[in-house]
Amino acid sequence: ERFGLDVSFDWFDFGNALGGVTGRYEEVISTTSAAPEVAPLDWFGALEFSYVPLYGKGVLFNRVVVFWDLYTSVGPGLMSVNDEASVGATLAGGVNLYGARWFGINTEFRYRGASVDLPSGSQFRHVVTSTVGFTIFLPFNFRYTYDADGEGGQ
Repeated sequence: ERFGLDVSFDWFDFGNALGGVTGRYEEVISTTSAAPEVAPLDWFGALEFSYVPLYGKGVLFNRVVVFWDLYTSVGPGLMSVNDEASVGATLAGGVNLYGARWFGINTEFRYRGASVDLPSGSQFRHVVTSTVGFTIFLPFNFRYTYDADGEGGQ
């Protein structure tokens, strides 16, 4: 078992670079003469408590030793919607696969939620994401050793 304290920050507002307002949005405005009430997410930051309940190693293709861990994290955060920050929370879980001493692959599912204020009233905003990423440990030449008592050290 391992425990940790993490800080996370995710930026979601890329303007029109990754989509932005669609043609359907403009069509609804011109047809109904009313703008749909939307709550676009700008960013989310959190302080998280992480827990690794399972970890181990296996052999891939009978040649490469692969270390892995399964983790979960939870914590309070701030969600910015329409440039207004609201208190929220995050919950995540994922798997890390380490194929070398300095390199790994990460997959994660993450939920973020907060109550946001809109002109029509308060609304609970849910955001669920899945990611695949890389993990790089520095320095590359790190060696984990054990002393005579079996305790870890460098």
